[in-house]
Amino acid sequence: SRSYTAGIQFTPIPNFTFTVDYFNIKKTGAITSPSNAAAIAAYYAGQPIPAGFNVIADAPDVNLPNGRPRIGFVESQLINSDTIFSEGIDFGASGRVDFGAFQWRTNLNASLLIELSTTFPDGSKETYVDTLGNFNLTAGNGTFKWRGNWSNTFSFDRVDVTGTVNYVSGYDLSAEDQGGDYRDCS
Repeated sequence: SRSYTAGIQFTPIPNFTFTVDYFNIKKTGAITSPSNAAAIAAYYAGQPIPAGFNVIADAPDVNLPNGRPRIGFVESQLINSDTIFSEGIDFGASGRVDFGAFQWRTNLNASLLIELSTTFPDGSKETYVDTLGNFNLTAGNGTFKWRGNWSNTFSFDRVDVTGTVNYVSGYDLSAEDQGGDYRDCS
């Protein structure tokens, strides 16, 4: 793998610091699961499952006992994927203001994911930013383009009260590694 980062930190006024960091990570020959899109498509189309995959069906639907059960698992051997690439920018801000017996501390962190993708040995590429994928890597948590949090702590006497706001930009319900196309809501 190779990676590089570049960042800057500045303090325009006392007790307040701002940071911006860029990252770029490229892994080649990474160990991962192959795309199981072909196995999923074959199963639901009633066609033979491609070599190297094993589709395990879930329990039948009680409301449709003769219908094809949904997929429970797709098994496959791990492969050395061609390239996993990620690129993004992290932002931060922190500050403190003293008001005598009262203090306010604030901390803001945000990340912009520019690209997260996998390119397989056959040259095909899956892109995950702003989608539910990479399902195989994130277990369906999704890959948000923007995420961040902002916390504020108010201190007085021996009491600290903290409030935190979390933000994620949301995502399209597609997942290329589950047989969909980029941002097609499949």
